[in-house]
Amino acid sequence: MERTDDSFVFMNPGMLLVSRQQYFEGGRSICRNPTLQKMFMLLGRAEKAGSGVDKIVSGWQYLGWPHPTVAEEMRPDYVVLTLRLGVKTTQENPSRRPIKKNWRKRQILEFCEKPKSFSEIMDNIGLKDRVSFKRLYINPMIEEGVLAMTEPDNPTSRNQMYVTVQETQKREDAQEGSQEGSQHE
Repeated sequence: MERTDDSFVFMNPGMLLVSRQQYFEGGRSICRNPTLQKMFMLLGRAEKAGSGVDKIVSGWQYLGWPHPTVAEEMRPDYVVLTLRLGVKTTQENPSRRPIKKNWRKRQILEFCEKPKSFSEIMDNIGLKDRVSFKRLYINPMIEEGVLAMTEPDNPTSRNQMYVTVQETQKREDAQEGSQEGSQHE
């Protein structure tokens, strides 16, 4: 298996033992090592032969990502399955993303009732990409006024923590803002 910036590439020795169409449809397979297959099935670590690629394809389609491709390379013989990432197709499920994003925002707000570091929040949510996490979650939540920095004057402080802004605090801040506005008129 190889991971690049834009894809996952799986390489298996040998050539396809079924047609390309059957490979993607699943349900039928010719097992190269039936003894090993049976051992994994008995351990509960494998399903019936031929039940994997169709699940991969449906998962990729659900995410709206390009259809996986398969190629056969010779000398040495390999079957290469490529799963491209990030380039959305028109089949994307539009309702999935906002629901998941809102769910994660709620998780962040619940977790940050007491101040938490950026790393603690990411670990709690189970995300790894710091740049995307900050762009998609932290910055918008700060702008919305639902999350606050403990050191707003020094945003890059190594001691920076994030805390949920309680409703009473947001109302007090709004009242202070309107009072300051009327004093300047």
